[in-house]
Amino acid sequence: MRSRNYLVIILLFIGLSPLVGQTPLNTYIKAPDTAIKYPSGLKSSANNIVLQKALEEKNKELASIKVQTQAAHLDDLMHHKEREVFVIGIALLLALVLVIYYLYNKRAQLHNKTLSSISQYQSHELRSPLVKIMGLVAELKKSEAIKDPESKKQLQMLETSAEELDNVIHKIVRKLGENRD
Repeated sequence: MRSRNYLVIILLFIGLSPLVGQTPLNTYIKAPDTAIKYPSGLKSSANNIVLQKALEEKNKELASIKVQTQAAHLDDLMHHKEREVFVIGIALLLALVLVIYYLYNKRAQLHNKTLSSISQYQSHELRSPLVKIMGLVAELKKSEAIKDPESKKQLQMLETSAEELDNVIHKIVRKLGENRD
C-alpha cells in the first residue's frame, strides 16, 4: 500500500511541476491513511489529462498485479492441497501394507499351529500303535512259538512294513518341523 502512495505522490509532482506555487497545500484531498492523493483541482483541469491517463495506466497495472497475485495464491493453495493428498495417499498405502502384513502374520501363525498339531498327532497318536506292533513283532521273532517258515516269512514282511511306515512318519514329522521354522 505504501509503494502505491509513493507512486501517486511521484506522479503528482511530475504532473504538477508546472503548477508549483499555484495550488495551496490545503486543496489536496487526504486519503484515510493520511497520504496525499491528488489536488482537488485536478479533477476538472484539462491540463492534467496526461496525469489522469498515467494514473489510469497505473491502476490497470495494479489490477493486473492483483490478478497475478491472486493466481499465484491459488496456485500455492493447489500445490498445498496436492501435497496433502500425496501425504494422505502415502499414509493410506502404509496402513494397507500394515493390514496385509497383520493378516499374513495371523495366517502364518494359524498355519504353524496346524502344522504343529499335525506333527504332534503324527509323532504320538499314529506312531504309538505302530511302535506297539513293532514290539510285538520283535517278541514273536525271539520266541520259539512260530516255527513254520511261512509264518516266519509273514512275520518278516510285517516287520518290514512296520519299519517303512515308521520311516514315513519320521519324514512327515521332519518336513513339518522344517516348514514350521
